Amino acid sequence: MPRWAKILLILLLVFAGIGAGGTLLSSVFSGARAELDAAVEPMVRDMADHRWNQSTMLRYASPGLKVHVEDKGISFDPYPLIALGHVTEYVGVQQFEKSSDSAKLVALVKFEFGDARLDLVMSRHKGEWLLDNFNIRYNRAEPEGGAGRNV
Repeated sequence: MPRWAKILLILLLVFAGIGAGGTLLSSVFSGARAELDAAVEPMVRDMADHRWNQSTMLRYASPGLKVHVEDKGISFDPYPLIALGHVTEYVGVQQFEKSSDSAKLVALVKFEFGDARLDLVMSRHKGEWLLDNFNIRYNRAEPEGGAGRNV
């Protein structure tokens, strides 16, 4: 076999290996993203449907976050989030770092009256993803017609 043919064969094998590795990595990556989306979407929809009340939010809190909230007597002002209305579209996880028992992620959500970026730190407890920390940044749109909305 000529030398150029051997080089070509080696290059083809290398590119095939890179392609297979990329496909495997892509499927692992999309599987991890899907797992986080499956945990976050129902959590966010439930909290929004219950008007972001603290007891609903604590249902999704990790044991460590619950202790921190109770020990510090922290209360949560839900009004800015209530004003966003119901979830209209869960856009999904945009960025994440995940291990077997913890995750740090950014998810985007669209609401009736604005959109939000959720920065979440989560941990797995008894097979369930729970919140360790969260920050919600939102942009509130004015309702059409210029009329305010009572909530």
